Amino acid sequence: MIYTILILIVFIAELIIVQSIIRTLLSLNSKIIKLNNYFVSKQEIIKEICTLSRKISEQTIELSITYKKKFSDITEKFVLQLLNKILITILLIRFNTKMVKKFRRSLFGKIVVKGFSLLQNMV
Repeated sequence: MIYTILILIVFIAELIIVQSIIRTLLSLNSKIIKLNNYFVSKQEIIKEICTLSRKISEQTIELSITYKKKFSDITEKFVLQLLNKILITILLIRFNTKMVKKFRRSLFGKIVVKGFSLLQNMV
């Protein structure tokens, strides 16, 4: 008899738990239905937003390609100018060393070099 009463109490507790679970599920179901209706009503706006974002993405790709081309052209011009300046500098240094050697070998150059060496010794 005691076991029957205990089983009856447990059964009633389980029924109460099931009832609260069912109420919670029904309230969640109504909220999900409302949310679904909201998304269905806003579907056209979402579709427009998606198409706009896709078009913006396509334009960004096109702009990045043109930017890449312009950047590579500017970089190439800069490198060519830098190489040009370096080559001119090397040429001028080479030309100047030849001129300095010719100047030192000349009579006037020898006199000037001796004058500078005497000046260094005096200082």
